[in-house]
Amino acid sequence: MSLNPRYWKGLGRQVAPIGFGCWQLAGNYEVKGKPHGWGAMEPQDAVRLMHAALDQGIQFFDTAAGYGAGRSEELLGKALRSSTVAGEAVICTKVGLLPEEINALALGTAFRQRVEGSLSRIGTERIDVLLLHGPPDDMPWKDLDKWALDELVQEGKLGTYGISAVSLAGVENVLHAGFGTCVEWVFHLLERRPEKLFPRLQERGMNFIARSPLSRGLLSERYRLEAPQFRPDEFRSNLPRDWVQWSIEAMRRIPAPGNNIAEHALRYCLSFEGMSVVIPGVRTPKQLESLERVRRSGPVAHGQLKAMFQGIPVHYPAWT
Repeated sequence: MSLNPRYWKGLGRQVAPIGFGCWQLAGNYEVKGKPHGWGAMEPQDAVRLMHAALDQGIQFFDTAAGYGAGRSEELLGKALRSSTVAGEAVICTKVGLLPEEINALALGTAFRQRVEGSLSRIGTERIDVLLLHGPPDDMPWKDLDKWALDELVQEGKLGTYGISAVSLAGVENVLHAGFGTCVEWVFHLLERRPEKLFPRLQERGMNFIARSPLSRGLLSERYRLEAPQFRPDEFRSNLPRDWVQWSIEAMRRIPAPGNNIAEHALRYCLSFEGMSVVIPGVRTPKQLESLERVRRSGPVAHGQLKAMFQGIPVHYPAWT
């Protein structure tokens, strides 16, 4: 038995629910003088990893123009063009908004040009899912002049669009406005607040993309035995220490059948009917093998999993 695909509004097709997050493929890069990537990664290793993912049946690939100034998009495009099984792939990328676009509440020629840049870097004629990357949580979506978005959809260059939100408030705002068909936010064992939104997402027919389903890699069996030590060239070296310590302590209290907390965490996310796809970042063939075990194990009833979290906070208490 394996996991059933989920139907995507806006694409009109079924998509496998385990995807592939591509942030880590960008390697080393900085934002405002601080590391913002996951550390060095050889381009050929990234391409081989995506080829293996495609061969495994993974369809959904999530990247962004901001990941290494387009490097992740370029590598994804290279992998898709050189694969013999890329025909079923779903390309999701993200483009940020400029301050003037936010202030004017209008997406025009400059926005369209940035989308065209993503199309060019990926080397594709169509982006299946475009997400606006980290817009303000209080963005008045109903007032946004989005002719450029709609025009790109009409031309066949976009399949559908939505938001990659900064916080839960941003998710709720998008849901209330009914903007687009997709919303992406954090969801994992130690950040379970989106659960309350799933019924409304289903009512509106909106797709939910769970980013960071392994909590920045902290939901790892490795950290049950040792404290995390992050390399200075990866963004995790700048994560709030209090949050990291709380996450490790909470994770160690969660039982994990088979002694694999990462696979257990993914099965939990996938147990929700309102979940469209989870997008763990993959850096090694071993991690990809773990995803294949989750896929082959098939669905797990949500009730079997939820009872294990008695006494575990729904989210980090300091984050409201």
